[in-house]
Amino acid sequence: MSIKAFFDESHDSKRERLIVFASYYAAEQVWADFEQAWCKLLSRHGLTDFHANECEHSRGQFKGWSRSDRDEVQREAIELICSAKVHGVACGLQLTTYNACLAEFKARRRIPRYRKVSGSLGDPFYLAFQFAIERMAVEINDSGIPEEEKVSLVFDQQFDYSACAAEIHCSLRESSKLEFVHRLGRISFDSRRDYVELQAADVLAYELFRFMDGQLGGPRKRDRWQWSELARHIPGCYIIPNEAIQEILSWL
Repeated sequence: MSIKAFFDESHDSKRERLIVFASYYAAEQVWADFEQAWCKLLSRHGLTDFHANECEHSRGQFKGWSRSDRDEVQREAIELICSAKVHGVACGLQLTTYNACLAEFKARRRIPRYRKVSGSLGDPFYLAFQFAIERMAVEINDSGIPEEEKVSLVFDQQFDYSACAAEIHCSLRESSKLEFVHRLGRISFDSRRDYVELQAADVLAYELFRFMDGQLGGPRKRDRWQWSELARHIPGCYIIPNEAIQEILSWL
């Protein structure tokens, strides 16, 4: 059995409050069945891919669609995700205190010069990215999946971040202290247009951000049926709070 996990992230426009990562993992055969069903859904609605933000705000392929038509395709997409044998993981990082300490993170959190890529890891993307990998590996470790099974990680393309992010992944795999490192397989950064599984992660990331941002002090939004459905199929939301930032700094 080969396991694959697909990740996407979401944040507020100025990255002042919150960044989240959402992911789904499953066996490759489960993903193969999911891909067939998802492609049929796209075809029925005349879509080349599904992007939750565009659907919600009637942009891109959804420009001119009525609210009821957009709700219909959202409902079909979420029902497909929830009925598939995929497992969701939701996590994130509060940014208020992090941003206040940004100069310290830039100075202390760095890739050494002897690595393939070097430089600062001060951008909060990298801490959230690392937390997402760690949380996924812990979930798989606790899931009963055989110990010898590794998980291949696929992230949505982030051209500005992928080189340093790959180095973080490499350093995690080389760690002798983390109990879950034997779970970590190879990593890649790909387009959601090429991997429909990333479109499922995009749906969860979008709804996770809207929910958690409201819970943690951002603009309060009405409860959404989309999140209510998705949340029933994930074990919980793991957020690094503002209060933990100073402790993280002390470890660096």
